Amino acid sequence: MEQEKVEPKIENFTCHNSHNRLMNYIILNEFVKAKREKRTDWAVRSSNWLRENFGINRTPGTILSMLSSIKNGSRSPICSSGFNGKDLDPQSRYEKDAMYARFEVYIHEFLNGISTFYVGLPANQLVCVAKKYDSIIACEFEKNMALYMMDLNRFVIDNPNVRVEPVNIFNYLEVTKNKFNVFDLDLMTSLTEIRIEKIVSVIKRTALDRAVVILVSIGGRHISTKEYEALMPTKFIYEIEKDGDWKIINAAPFCGNYRDLVIPMRYAITVIEREK
Repeated sequence: MEQEKVEPKIENFTCHNSHNRLMNYIILNEFVKAKREKRTDWAVRSSNWLRENFGINRTPGTILSMLSSIKNGSRSPICSSGFNGKDLDPQSRYEKDAMYARFEVYIHEFLNGISTFYVGLPANQLVCVAKKYDSIIACEFEKNMALYMMDLNRFVIDNPNVRVEPVNIFNYLEVTKNKFNVFDLDLMTSLTEIRIEKIVSVIKRTALDRAVVILVSIGGRHISTKEYEALMPTKFIYEIEKDGDWKIINAAPFCGNYRDLVIPMRYAITVIEREK
């Protein structure tokens, strides 16, 4: 059956994503739409869109070069793209890059030589993710975004090991028979003890014998930094280890925070292993 084509709404991205991810989206979205409609003017349209909406001058030739870098999994043309919106915290993108760099260090250290099975919410990072891991399950509950991600794989990535599931990631993890060792859990909510307990339960159910987990939470204004740090990662570690079936194997699980456009974002990166 032919997949229904519904255009993603760009305005949905301005509230919850940094401007660098939005620029990534603009370029890829124009490319995908042009492929779908059998047009060749996507670079010109991207260039016009950036100039008219953000005052950024990028020639169609530069846009073509940026797309090549994006398709190769590079984020550098996005981070150096020149976005200087009044609400943009220039540190945010670098802090997030540093977070994912540490995530990758743990993956290389603890999953070296092992096939990587990824589950997460990559959104516009799907192109980059598809280059890194052997198998990718990308969960996206929002219909327009899920269709956009499916088109990304169809027109840009073309990787049979990538599958987009149009479902909430935790609903997916509650029922799937698949197992993973890379969990990229980027939440659009603050954490509570009850929510952490539920998250840990689905991770334990679907994790291979060793797995790297990154847990990102947005918000948490209603509790202090000290209280929040007691949840991330302390509560998470307790829930992992309390039954004696699993343990944390990175001696100092990393916990940090970075500033988004409007509200703070906090994260923890841990490596878990099943007890023999």
